[in-house]
Amino acid sequence: MARAKAVKYPFISLEVAIGRVGQLYNKEGTNTVNTKLAAQHWGYKEKSSGGFRTVAALSAFGLVEVEGKGDDRSIKISKLGRNIILDEREDSAEREELIKTAATKPRIFDEMWEKWGEAGLPSDANITYFLTSEKEVSKTSAQDIIKKFKETISFANLIEGENEGEEEESNETTGHEIIDRTLFDTTETRKTEIRQDLCSLDEGQAVIQFPEKMSKNSYEDFADWLELIKKKAKRGA
Repeated sequence: MARAKAVKYPFISLEVAIGRVGQLYNKEGTNTVNTKLAAQHWGYKEKSSGGFRTVAALSAFGLVEVEGKGDDRSIKISKLGRNIILDEREDSAEREELIKTAATKPRIFDEMWEKWGEAGLPSDANITYFLTSEKEVSKTSAQDIIKKFKETISFANLIEGENEGEEEESNETTGHEIIDRTLFDTTETRKTEIRQDLCSLDEGQAVIQFPEKMSKNSYEDFADWLELIKKKAKRGA
């Protein structure tokens, strides 16, 4: 039996990746930093795979530039990454375009967007078939690729108008596609209970959904995402 290919794809979504760039900028500015130190800034231990995978994801999105090899590798925030995190203008069209550019930087995301972006995304089963048959990845990897791809293009507002029926179902609870229930339902190997908390405000209800159980790395990504949500809310305050 042939072994599945290891197709490279970001292990975190673009929104989380931008949060990681913000953390790095707060610690180091635009200076070059060793990848081991960068991993520490993100809360990873020196030999944790999470740090290496984060560097790979940020590089795939074009948010950082990587120099050197092995233990001597270092990174610095790219012009694209810098322009995204430093543009704090409300409803900035320039920032939105930069985010769209970053979203399709990863090779597999670019190929998937070129294949389906204009016509609209097909079913998850259809995408899974493409990834497992043409790209020869495992079904588990295919499901994870689909999840990260959907999260990324939703954040970049590349799929406005897609899945209108699903959006109508969820528009009473959230205006942010990244916590759409459909993103959790597509990954068969990671099914878990989803919690939902409400916060009543004068202007309306704030709603958040999250898995009942999550790994340490997932919790750290979730915490970074919450920080981004807080920044967005602060802009409108």
